[in-house]
Amino acid sequence: MGPPYDAAAASDDDSADDDHCKPSAAAAGDVEILVCQAGSCARAGGEAVLLEIEELAKGASACKVEGSGCLGACGQAPNAVVVKKRRGERLFTRVTSVEKSADIIAEATGRAPDLDDEALRSRLGAARRMRVRQTARGEGKWNVAMAGLAEQVAAADADDRLELQYELAQLCISAGQCERALELLVEMEAAVGGGHPMILMEKGKALAKLGRAAEIEALAAGVAHRRVATELSGRVKEARGVAAGGVPNRIDGYALWTLASVTPASAHSAVYRLTSTDRKRGTPYTRGRGRTMWHKTWHTTLLAAVGENAEGPLGYVERDYTPVSGWKEWEAGAVDLLVKVYPDGAATSWLYRQPIGAQLWLSQPAKTLHVPSLAADNSRLSNAEKKNDAVLLILGGTGIVAAPQVLSHSDPSTCFGTSATGTCNPPLTAPISLVYACRADDVLLPAELARWCAAPGGGARLERCVLAVSPAAVSPAAAAADADAAAPFAAAAPPASAAALDALRALPNASVVEGRVTQELVDGELARARALGACRVVVSGPEAFNKAVKTMLQAAGVERGRVSVLEA
Repeated sequence: MGPPYDAAAASDDDSADDDHCKPSAAAAGDVEILVCQAGSCARAGGEAVLLEIEELAKGASACKVEGSGCLGACGQAPNAVVVKKRRGERLFTRVTSVEKSADIIAEATGRAPDLDDEALRSRLGAARRMRVRQTARGEGKWNVAMAGLAEQVAAADADDRLELQYELAQLCISAGQCERALELLVEMEAAVGGGHPMILMEKGKALAKLGRAAEIEALAAGVAHRRVATELSGRVKEARGVAAGGVPNRIDGYALWTLASVTPASAHSAVYRLTSTDRKRGTPYTRGRGRTMWHKTWHTTLLAAVGENAEGPLGYVERDYTPVSGWKEWEAGAVDLLVKVYPDGAATSWLYRQPIGAQLWLSQPAKTLHVPSLAADNSRLSNAEKKNDAVLLILGGTGIVAAPQVLSHSDPSTCFGTSATGTCNPPLTAPISLVYACRADDVLLPAELARWCAAPGGGARLERCVLAVSPAAVSPAAAAADADAAAPFAAAAPPASAAALDALRALPNASVVEGRVTQELVDGELARARALGACRVVVSGPEAFNKAVKTMLQAAGVERGRVSVLEA
């Protein structure tokens, strides 16, 4: 499961939206275009789509354009939805061109924008590509950031070529492609002349990652620019560290981890334990002199070395996972990832083939949700809105990994800032309830569910839990008859612990039901949570599950701003 995202509340203040298409007084708020700015959509250019639609909508009446949280169609990013009062919503997926953005404007206003301006189309296209790269760079997704950039460099005119080539060189260095970066920088020197400060500093970075201290010293010889000389001096020390046994061609923001064990959790899923002594692994709990500690749930990115792929020019794909272990384990050099292996999943099928002892790259921890608000973006929330009177988790499949992370912040022994005596106050004090949907052949963390429901006051605790179990995708008889139909861990994985499920059934605050999550079930759990006051709903599961649950929440009258959606 990866990063969020929050279905942030729409602003009621239209006066500040100078660049948005403004509604007339008579029709204010009748039509709204929401453009997803979450996870997959952000990486696919969601911010650029928002700017693009704003630009195309200028001059239109009765239309407001805003960014939003997840719209539930992560596999078809980027997405937008046209909301018309009393007439429902229409979702637009794969908004990958100016023409598709124009279709959204036409649906919202009844009038298609003029796309004959080639300069406008070119500018919007360049802006979209740039925003995709910026988002990917910010997340350390180097493969996505570099996708198509080499082709842009080759096609660019003289005015743009050097700037794009410099950006490509920087990305190559960050991605550990240092030899390629040096080639690009040498080409730039031939065009602009030697001794350019910015080129010298980037060459120093690349050479340092390769451990080539003598070449950096040669670069520094005779450099008069004080900042450049200082930078290169520091790179010499870095290069010597690499040459003495450091990690060559290190990938920025990542550390090396070793696969220590694989423990099947179901027929389809397993807990992968990784260990690391790499000091570059970072920490989910950043603190120290002059720093403010912020509580959060968090995730890490795995680089799966699948070879050539359609996501970018590098030999790996990038996938986000939420650990089921805590920050203390991470700081001690261990992490547990609960992973469902898909036969057609590029990353998970690669991970399944890795032997014990294999080395993998994991990113430094990144924020998923703020705590205690459990919102991806706190910027639109008042202090009162950041606090919840109740929390309802609606999770499906491996989306269950959100539960231990949220619950860790309700327990004084596991939340950030804990002391040796466990006397720190947890930031999340609102009652937490869970609806968990899974298949009979993929029930995950059943013992933990029972433990959380039975936990005494003061520990990680679920106020209520409903486990909805639907039939297995493939019956045991069919799996036995057809080896290809058998799940990857079918032979080794224990079935869902009957004892754990019996323990869950026996608890007064838990129940196990057969079938899928229904509107009736959601309505009932919402009513209990809302009786306590303001309720935050966190949804995480496969795309179809998230979309279905969002529809149920909408039917139940839950405001968008009270829902956070996580990809799983």
